[in-house]
Amino acid sequence: MDKPRIAVIGSCVSRDIFNRSFIPSYKEEFELVSDVYQSSLPSLAREVAVSFEDQESIKQNYLKTISREFDGRNLERVIASKPDFILMDFYSDVHFGVTEYKDHYVTRNHMAFTALGGVDSYYSDQDKKLPARGRFEGFSESIDSYSVLAKNSMAHLITRIRESGLESRIIINSARFALNYTTSIDGAELFSNPNRLSDKNKYWDELDALAVKELGGQGIEYPSELIFGDELHKWGLNPVHYTQAYYDYLWNSLMEITR
Repeated sequence: MDKPRIAVIGSCVSRDIFNRSFIPSYKEEFELVSDVYQSSLPSLAREVAVSFEDQESIKQNYLKTISREFDGRNLERVIASKPDFILMDFYSDVHFGVTEYKDHYVTRNHMAFTALGGVDSYYSDQDKKLPARGRFEGFSESIDSYSVLAKNSMAHLITRIRESGLESRIIINSARFALNYTTSIDGAELFSNPNRLSDKNKYWDELDALAVKELGGQGIEYPSELIFGDELHKWGLNPVHYTQAYYDYLWNSLMEITR
């Protein structure tokens, strides 16, 4: 039997299970046909190229991610890969958001820059607010809200997929920011600013609910004890770098859905 073809649109919370460090046997079960990394919904839906200017302020390991986003072909690449399933998460919409750059929306990915001030300098948007710059911070019907941008982007995404003749099933990975993390001495510590992380998790809840409705997606949700950071994580300590139990749960859930 052919292995299920899967595309990932999201962040490390979804992409990491297709890495031997987390799931050694993943290639035996799935064919990863495409992935779009750390792109917000409005940027994914923009199928227009924005000229990309490489600068020293952009990290070398992010050049491919940023250049692919700017070329406006990420959605085209996903469709061309003909996935059976599309695994999505909306980390980028609640954490990065967008900024208007050369009359188009791009993901305001501050992690791609060598210093936080680098993103301000690159986009020259320090004092801008929605509709020019912002991220998802709760549902609103205002025409200038991020929720309207997200809803319109989802509509474009599903229309393009169906018009292409694909019957790809969409799976919404409802990961969240961990409030606590394990330490190297088998203890547990609280991440800094847990209230802010809790607020972002509420926004993430709302955006996932919108996606299930607009995209017809099936959700993967987690027991709260699995959303736990790991000080010894391969990518370093971060509220979305979890203990192995999270990845095992995601993998098993994906296996069940796709089989």
